[in-house]
Amino acid sequence: MRVLEQDFLSKKDKEDVTAHISSYSSNSKRRPSIQLYSGKPFYFDKFKEEYIDITDIAHSLSLIVRFNGHCNWLHSVALHSWYMSHLVSPENALCALLHDATEAYMGDVVTPLKNLLPEFSKMENELWEVIASKYQLPVDMPNEVKNQDKKIVFSEKRDVLNRNLGVDWGQEVQPHKNLFIEEIPWQVVKRMFLTRFNELCPLNSLIDVSQACRSDYRGISSFIKLLHFIKYKFKGVI
Repeated sequence: MRVLEQDFLSKKDKEDVTAHISSYSSNSKRRPSIQLYSGKPFYFDKFKEEYIDITDIAHSLSLIVRFNGHCNWLHSVALHSWYMSHLVSPENALCALLHDATEAYMGDVVTPLKNLLPEFSKMENELWEVIASKYQLPVDMPNEVKNQDKKIVFSEKRDVLNRNLGVDWGQEVQPHKNLFIEEIPWQVVKRMFLTRFNELCPLNSLIDVSQACRSDYRGISSFIKLLHFIKYKFKGVI
């Protein structure tokens, strides 16, 4: 390694760096995992229901931006899902709210790229089966949810993205006429998502929304964020 060739490293430093690199490279038995918002680990080698937590899902999706971040503001997967839950029939509303829940753990890979990654899609489907089992949802995504997911993309394209300069979107779908997507602070979106979850979920899955959101307003801009919260509370959004 080039860094080991530099004169400013002593012989012992070089030995320590080499040992560290060798240890890291050979540590293939370490389970592939990430730390979640809750602080708990999520292991990718074996999905289990005990890893799934709706607060982790809501927090992560509220900060993951749609369209790989190529939006005019932070338009999150959580807000997309919240809208979806209001566009489908009541029996499919929870499924629509959680249809992208896998992205809280595996990230939001844009569809054109995902279509080129069959192994990734297979893992994502396996994780969805675990999430569906935990929240008593169908393993096969209902057609109504799939159709609305395709349609809302064109509402988002109209309201959230810049004008198209030649991208082929395939068959165009008419956007929702009565749905206009606006910028909402992620803290408010997270609370909206969790409140909607409580409206739809099995009774044994209810959570304390205020407790789940207690740490979301931090720092010098907290007062401004609080004003945003009051605004949307007054509007009846949360």
